[in-house]
Amino acid sequence: MSSSLKSRDPEPAKTDAQRSALIEVRDLSVSFVDKHGERFSVLRNIDLSLQPKAIMGVVGESGSGKSTLANAMMGLLPKNAVKEKGDIILKGKVVDPIALRGRALAMVFQDPMNALHPVMTIGTQMVDAQRARFPNHLIRELRKRAAEMLTKVGIADPEKRLSCYPHELSGGMRQRVMIAMALLVEPDLLVADEPTTALDATIEAQIAELFRASRDTLDGATLFVSHSLGLVSELCDEVVVLYAGAIVERADVAELFNAPRHPYTRALIACEPRSDDQSDEAMVSIPGGLPDLSSLPAGCVFASRCLHASQICRQIAPPLVTAGQNHLAACWHPQ
Repeated sequence: MSSSLKSRDPEPAKTDAQRSALIEVRDLSVSFVDKHGERFSVLRNIDLSLQPKAIMGVVGESGSGKSTLANAMMGLLPKNAVKEKGDIILKGKVVDPIALRGRALAMVFQDPMNALHPVMTIGTQMVDAQRARFPNHLIRELRKRAAEMLTKVGIADPEKRLSCYPHELSGGMRQRVMIAMALLVEPDLLVADEPTTALDATIEAQIAELFRASRDTLDGATLFVSHSLGLVSELCDEVVVLYAGAIVERADVAELFNAPRHPYTRALIACEPRSDDQSDEAMVSIPGGLPDLSSLPAGCVFASRCLHASQICRQIAPPLVTAGQNHLAACWHPQ
């Protein structure tokens, strides 16, 4: 290998950010197994570290592994999923996320109508959500906390809403209830899996503001999965870009949007609709599609869709290395 390639050594195993992290994902790889026993690699060698009160955005196309990462961190992988390797580390200790759901870990799902029980009142569900975290509290105390949290997330007449069923609330109100339930747990990690997808732009902005304001309530970190780069740019401190189950870029939010180093990130940014764009030009799209996850290419997973791919890109997978201050990219040609 040439001297220019030898100089591109990967990052040290543990950075200063990792040493002070509240929660880490370390070398996580997950596969799905189909009915024929064939394995599909959906997450590969994922390393993340989140600081207290930080909001980390996770972006990428459908099928990139965003929701799988969120579910893995919550211990909610489906039955056909196999964790090949990796650990979830909370406050320096390896943990089983299944044992911590409802206490140290909480999640806001994409579709609150499916996440909420249709024949239980909002109040019953909000009380039940707190039982693992506050086992010695009386029901009236938990109900009072629920009413106070509904007020904090912008729901008027909270006592009345506690007696409602999910179908009696609008989509935006149901999502506010889900956020309130998550915040009631006072988690170390709040995972939000595309929580604004089914909402219109006005409600989306209001929900995003709730997550922003949650820093005042939540000492823990937030992992915010979204298809909207515009929303991520406004809300998050740091961004992780996933492609075909691997991290291809990670940086502070301003650095990533001002100076993206990976061609996939640049393509995603180019595809993002602009609210002030009044032109009749067709929307930009990325040609091609994701690689076959059951038979990944030897080189860069994005090479087949990249306009700058060279011979080395097709032969050797690029490591995730420093591409700027607090900036990592997996690309042989980051400039």
